[in-house]
Amino acid sequence: MVPVILTKAVELLLGREGRSLHLKAVGWATVVLALTLLVGSWAVLVAEQHAPRATLTTYPRALWWSAETATTVGYGDFFPVTLWGGSSPSW
Repeated sequence: MVPVILTKAVELLLGREGRSLHLKAVGWATVVLALTLLVGSWAVLVAEQHAPRATLTTYPRALWWSAETATTVGYGDFFPVTLWGGSSPSW
């Protein structure tokens, strides 16, 4: 079941027929970015969860790492240690 607030947010970003193409493009870019961050965080977590010396062992940590990687900040506090974890951001 999708939360109502998420449904309303997607409807607000994408739903209006009278909106300009620019606003629709921004809405779609926001949705794609959010989904990429969520799915990428999950993929890194699956790859890193049971690795020795892994720092990405919980979903909030993986989500933080995904956001800082997407914004090119890269604090270095969390990082993947496995081959699959390191290659997951590239797909």
